[in-house]
Amino acid sequence: SKNVLALILERRQRYPEARALLREIWEASVRLFGPDHGGTLAYQDNLARQEQIAGDLDEAERLMTDSLERQVKLFGEKRQG
Repeated sequence: SKNVLALILERRQRYPEARALLREIWEASVRLFGPDHGGTLAYQDNLARQEQIAGDLDEAERLMTDSLERQVKLFGEKRQG
């Protein structure tokens, strides 16, 4: 899958490619399944990590905060790690 490819690119330190692919995957998941879907949230977390690696801490924080808020709303406080 594209997500696995993005993770391989990350391991090979091909960060710009991984970041672009993860954004594509996340945006497609939002369109297809909605922003509260478990897969969408996982992709959003992966994208946030790539934004952090790229040095865009504002975008990384925005994505992660949004994801965390949605997860708490969907699953409750106790499920969060």
